[in-house]
Amino acid sequence: MTRRTLTLLALLALVALLVGACAGGTAVGVSPTPHPPLEPAHPGADPFSLLSWLFTPIFQALFIGLVLLDNLTGDIGIAILLLTLAIRVLLISPYRKQ
Repeated sequence: MTRRTLTLLALLALVALLVGACAGGTAVGVSPTPHPPLEPAHPGADPFSLLSWLFTPIFQALFIGLVLLDNLTGDIGIAILLLTLAIRVLLISPYRKQ
């Protein structure tokens, strides 16, 4: 096979792959089931549930802060960066004492 033939076959395979990927599915789409709302963890007998119960207020504070920053900026990426910077500023004192 010549180089031109191999190039033509590769191009044909690429076109077939693109057409196959862009074609619509034949099956009927099923909408996903909605997720239940998040609720705080409850302490239990195992250590993991106790740790998750202790972490719940920290998570809620960070999540509320992230939502607040997202509402202020209108961009979740900027909100994540600002929350990261705020956490770093809060942790400067413990870093220095170390």
